[in-house]
Amino acid sequence: MSLLTSKQKAELYLAILDHFETNGFQRSHDTFKEELEERQIQLSKGKSLEISRANNHLEKKWTGLLRLQKKILELEFYNRKLENELVKLQPYKATKEIWLPQKDDEVELLGHRSPITALAFHPYITVVASASEDAKIKIWDCDTNSLETTLVGHFKSIRALAFSETTGNEQEKVYLASGAEDATICLWDATSGYANLYALTGHEATVSCIRFLKEHDGPLLLLSGSKDGSVRLWDVETGECVRVFNQFGSQWVRALAVFEDKEHFVAAGNDGKARVLDLRNESARPILCTGHSHVIECVEVLPSTAYPYVQKFFGREVAARQETLSRLLFLTGSRDNKIFLWDGATGKLLHKFEGHKNWVHSITFHPCGKYFLSVSDDRTMKIWDLEGGQAVETISFQNRIPLCVCWKHPMSSTDVLQNYLNLFASGCSDSHIQIWSSHKSNPVQK
Repeated sequence: MSLLTSKQKAELYLAILDHFETNGFQRSHDTFKEELEERQIQLSKGKSLEISRANNHLEKKWTGLLRLQKKILELEFYNRKLENELVKLQPYKATKEIWLPQKDDEVELLGHRSPITALAFHPYITVVASASEDAKIKIWDCDTNSLETTLVGHFKSIRALAFSETTGNEQEKVYLASGAEDATICLWDATSGYANLYALTGHEATVSCIRFLKEHDGPLLLLSGSKDGSVRLWDVETGECVRVFNQFGSQWVRALAVFEDKEHFVAAGNDGKARVLDLRNESARPILCTGHSHVIECVEVLPSTAYPYVQKFFGREVAARQETLSRLLFLTGSRDNKIFLWDGATGKLLHKFEGHKNWVHSITFHPCGKYFLSVSDDRTMKIWDLEGGQAVETISFQNRIPLCVCWKHPMSSTDVLQNYLNLFASGCSDSHIQIWSSHKSNPVQK
């Protein structure tokens, strides 16, 4: 059944005939005209087939359609950008709609043969990538809980995964990066079937952590930290290393994270210290954050949604000067069993989160910013109230050790304020992955 009216059909046929004739396809023009006559199709009111010029109507319609498609994409992108700004300006309210993981909310994914070392969610679809000591990356569909594909590119244990950032435009290319004990970083094209594009080489030992960053209209960059005691900054498009940071005293850099200003990052590792470095000013001295008594295993910066919940850690006068709050706040998890909250602008320790009984392996923030989750060698996952400064729930993993956690963060205010994007993943020492979702439980009041 045609979607066009008789008049629209006649206009289309005229445009096609005009296009054939104008561009020299005379035989096609005559054949099409003959078939229209055989079907007794009238192209204009009161005339059987007297062709009037359509004045390049088909080309104009086509180019007009392309312009409209481009405009729609631009408007969708701008709309998502505004929605993201709205999220940052509106802190979450602790209502019954805020979902937190509970026991039996999870679904198990099986496929790896060794411990899970890293997890990363695709920026705008419900897909999670997992890495393992089996040197493989697996791509999972979280809607169907099924394996999409397996990526092979490293020959030693993979230690880090990251998807590139996106502005919300689904036409934008998305990359997946993986770092491994073979001292290489593999770049995968997540928009073209995860083709292995190339490897970044330069590190001399295990690549333990990687993060993408993109500043406004600048090139897509990648930060990597290594056992060789350095952090490297890469241009993803060219594959070139554009800068090397050697401020770590040859100590293993195990974790790093990029602040939302895209001008600073924090890195930490074996010496138990975290350093905040300036990406723009090569001569700037790093801000040193000391306090842990053992190796730092993980680092996570506070998202904008978390800032309303940390005011009390800055003293009584903070309410009057909230706009001047440091935007370089982050958490570190250590083998001393503790999680610390830091002000990276001053190096000041703001709060200690104590409760784990063994090494803290990984940290991730709830999209609302009020809560964060941590996993430990004590075989538990703890849910912490950032504002209250303590754990509000502990989930036991029984006889296995959770090694990594990752929450899928939202792309728009609809995800945040309506859907709450309740999708969260954990990976364990027994090679199992858990996908936690609110689909199996009701939201809880916390």
